[in-house]
Amino acid sequence: MRRLIAGPVAGFLMVGLWPVFPSAQSGSVTGTSQMPPSAYKLIEVKVTGSKHFTPDQITRASGLPVGTLAHQEDFQKAARQLGESGAFSNIAFTYTYSAAGTKLEFQVTDANKFVPVLFADFVWFREEELRRRLQERIPLFNGQLPTSGRLADEVSNVLQAMLVEDAVPGEVQYVRNEDKSGKLESIEYNVAGVSIRIHHTEFPGAGSRELPLLADAAEKLYGREYSRAYMNNFVEKSVLPIFHAQGYLKASCAPASPKVVKVAASVVNGNDQPPTFVDITFPVTPGVQYKISSWKWSGNKAIPLEALQAFLHLKVGQIANTVQLGEELRKVQQLYGTHGYILASVRVEAAFDDAAQTVAYL
Repeated sequence: MRRLIAGPVAGFLMVGLWPVFPSAQSGSVTGTSQMPPSAYKLIEVKVTGSKHFTPDQITRASGLPVGTLAHQEDFQKAARQLGESGAFSNIAFTYTYSAAGTKLEFQVTDANKFVPVLFADFVWFREEELRRRLQERIPLFNGQLPTSGRLADEVSNVLQAMLVEDAVPGEVQYVRNEDKSGKLESIEYNVAGVSIRIHHTEFPGAGSRELPLLADAAEKLYGREYSRAYMNNFVEKSVLPIFHAQGYLKASCAPASPKVVKVAASVVNGNDQPPTFVDITFPVTPGVQYKISSWKWSGNKAIPLEALQAFLHLKVGQIANTVQLGEELRKVQQLYGTHGYILASVRVEAAFDDAAQTVAYL
């Protein structure tokens, strides 16, 4: 710990440098008894060192905005508060007293890692509303959280308060999602104690040819429990393949958007806690419909080209149906297996020509 005291300048001037995180230290500053109250009013709060947060976010999180009457103990408390958030690996502050007021500066170093925040089933709020309200109440929330510290619990507390404010039953919980190696990938929040069931689906952006197919695929959703992961899986396994089979090879689907709806009384069972029903919107963008312009095989030494080409029923000039193509190439791989090449793989590279709306397979 260092304490620097300068001689009087325009009455008095005092400078302090206090490294407070990760190991907090305390001390006393003498010679301030003659200072007027105005000397303790913050006239400037400066933040340096962070690439992950804005100075305003850190200032608000410190609880020491300009205009606050504050002393050294308040600076140390604010620094500890920032450190306990987990968002920073190092924090120090400097301050100067003068007749005009106090100038405070935080020097911070960001934590090494932040992970994204996911919301599994907060269907009573649009995701942008969730993030906005969290940012309003938690200055250091920007869609990501540090891997340690109390910010994850603060987010949980705010989400719980939002449920209470909107008279939504249920308890907020969160899990730390890890990959196969145990590395933290995301922090996901969900609502326990509430049944959320799918009532209806819509697919804005889909064409008349795809809509009946999408409606058939969506039949399996009705009455099922809603979750973000379930919706993502439905998009990958059911929605996009319908477009890929029609040649819309770059089709995309925005995240599913749930909306709470009221249903007829006959649909609701007699449980003490009736389920929440939601309609789900899957906004799709089909994009360009591609046709096949050419085929080219390479690396096929064990089996003649004619034998391989016989497995492909899609012809040049036809719609590029990658679902069918995938099934036919699996048969090619099986053929290699019957010839003893059990580790053989078939890899497809696609060269797109968006202007001509064609794709060449290499």
